[in-house]
Amino acid sequence: MMAADQDKTAANPAPPKPPSRLRRRLIVLGVAAVVLTALAVFGVPWLRHYLTHVSTDDAYVNGHVTYVASRVTGVAAEVLVDDNQYVEKDAVLARLDAEPFRVAVDGRRAALAQARLTVEQQAAGLQQARAELDQSRAQARAQLVGLQGSWYLLSTVQDLVRYQIASLRANAATLKLQKANLALAQTEHDRQAVLTARQAGAQDDLDQRVAALEVARQQVAAAEEAVKQSRVMLGLAPNAADPAAAPDDLPETFPGVLYAVTSGVQTLAQLGVSFDRTAMKPGELGKRVAEMDDDAVIERSPAVQAAQAHVRQALAALGGHEYTPGQPCDHPAVVQAEKELEEAELQLNYAEIRAPIAGFVSRRTVNPGTHVQPGQPLLALRPLHDVWIDANFKETQLNDLRIGQHVDLRVDAYPGRTFHGRVAGFSPGTGAALSLLPPENATGNFVKVLQRLTVRIELTEANPREAPLFVGLSVAPDVDIVAPPDGDHAGERLLQTTK
Repeated sequence: MMAADQDKTAANPAPPKPPSRLRRRLIVLGVAAVVLTALAVFGVPWLRHYLTHVSTDDAYVNGHVTYVASRVTGVAAEVLVDDNQYVEKDAVLARLDAEPFRVAVDGRRAALAQARLTVEQQAAGLQQARAELDQSRAQARAQLVGLQGSWYLLSTVQDLVRYQIASLRANAATLKLQKANLALAQTEHDRQAVLTARQAGAQDDLDQRVAALEVARQQVAAAEEAVKQSRVMLGLAPNAADPAAAPDDLPETFPGVLYAVTSGVQTLAQLGVSFDRTAMKPGELGKRVAEMDDDAVIERSPAVQAAQAHVRQALAALGGHEYTPGQPCDHPAVVQAEKELEEAELQLNYAEIRAPIAGFVSRRTVNPGTHVQPGQPLLALRPLHDVWIDANFKETQLNDLRIGQHVDLRVDAYPGRTFHGRVAGFSPGTGAALSLLPPENATGNFVKVLQRLTVRIELTEANPREAPLFVGLSVAPDVDIVAPPDGDHAGERLLQTTK
């Protein structure tokens, strides 16, 4: 029995005695003092920070990225950089095989030389055409002078014809006179012969009458020859019943007059002057010559027109009236050849792919032997000196955010270090609205989702080399919404305001 009682006592020990009331109060007071002290030390600063700052854990470092591509088609001959390597602006990143581009440059240079030679030949042709134009005008002017000479010749021939007609009539009158003298001499000779035969007259008187008769005969013969000569010179038959007869229109139909008219008509045809050939009379020719405008006739003459056409053709080949003889390099063909040469030289320069900006190389996809096309990305450059923070704040936090507010930045990669920045701008839409496929809420089953807006935060100090902010690092920004904002557009929400 006693052993059983002892085992029962060991299995169920007696409960401890409760602490006294004073001891409990001291413990409660101690705990309360610790809690109040903790609240005073940690709670008040946290509360103050909570009320004066806005923060988010959805923030990342962002920066510009430049994708370097080739501007020409070619085969990569040499690649001089690798991923993560820093390069300065204009540094050579890669080289393409330049031999095809050099051949193209040589061909364009030859084409430029040929274009200049062609322009020189065309310029010489223009000078020749202008010389031919001057010569044609001189010939037309000489033809006008010849036309006037034909008119003068016509007038002279007509005067000569009239003079010959008058001479014919005078010779015919002389012939009549000589024939009358011959008849008188014959009568006196016959009378004296009868007297002498009857011995009523002296032999000397008969001899004188014989001589006078012979003289009269010779004078008649001379007068007849003079009449024949005058008629022949007028183009008339030498023997005619009426030696003095001549057509009234002989001054118009005389061969010399017709020759002069024909010569004038020929000159008019050469000058391109329209006329009626059947009605072209000597008087009409003179009227035409008197009324003619020499300069207008010269410019309308076929030879001058043809020469002017050659000048226009040669001038058109040289680029028209804008061509300057002293500046053959301004010819369109030469300018085009020069531009093609510049383009070929530019293509040759593009065979060296250079860095458009300074930055770190990433995403290299080109190697020696790679066939590249224009616009094909070969590598990317990221300049770490120009980075910013994209912080996605809840839409319920945006009411207190303004441009120019100071921001403390804590980066997970560098614990214990704080970076400094300022709010620089707001995205024009939330991430959901600006996504490639924005959500469609007009389906009847709507669940409100808290949206986030991207806020851009710029660093107010240079990106440190000993602790660089790489693109994509997580950041925890704390925006001081109590301190007054500063800088450009301080206190605004939009960088520009439409007026």
